[in-house]
Amino acid sequence: MMDRDKLLALAGVVQAVALVDELGHKGRCDSDAFDASIHSLFTFDANTIDDVYGGTNHLHFGISKAIEVLENSSGSVIAQYALGIIQIHKMLSADSARYSRVAEGLRLAAQQASHFSETHENVLSNVNALYAKEVSSLSFRIQVRGEPEQLQRDIIAYKIRSLLLAGIRSAHLWRQKGGSRLDLVFRRKKIIDGLKRLRRG
Repeated sequence: MMDRDKLLALAGVVQAVALVDELGHKGRCDSDAFDASIHSLFTFDANTIDDVYGGTNHLHFGISKAIEVLENSSGSVIAQYALGIIQIHKMLSADSARYSRVAEGLRLAAQQASHFSETHENVLSNVNALYAKEVSSLSFRIQVRGEPEQLQRDIIAYKIRSLLLAGIRSAHLWRQKGGSRLDLVFRRKKIIDGLKRLRRG
């Protein structure tokens, strides 16, 4: 049976990038799932993976999307984003100085969030700037697709980059729990079955 925490972390990755896809095309997304993904950025000392997202119920969107993506992965933009996020996390992990700067930047943003809210525009603007400085300068970048009128709006850009960083946070948990790209190739059915059990229960 696939490890529950590993499945939740994978759902966290997919949830973040599925929200990115929604924002890029529609300029709006599932608000509960968005709040949970952003919350994960500012949860540094959680006792359980459920606490990272404020409760497993806030990952239902990601669990359903992960099942959908894994069952129909050919050419899926969300699948490409998710694999890209896992690749970026690997690159960040190999650069300890950059990784430390991202962690410190998130702690500063968390202090700001305690005065406003985690999803306040000022907080998202700072997380956006952190992503642009430390992640967008890597040799591999995610090219977000969508409608130009949406992607050109500042608040949408802030939300998208914040979610991409949330995806990297979930990828960190996924790797921490022993997850790898090989799991997605060779253990796909086990992952799908495990996710379906989580969705039912």
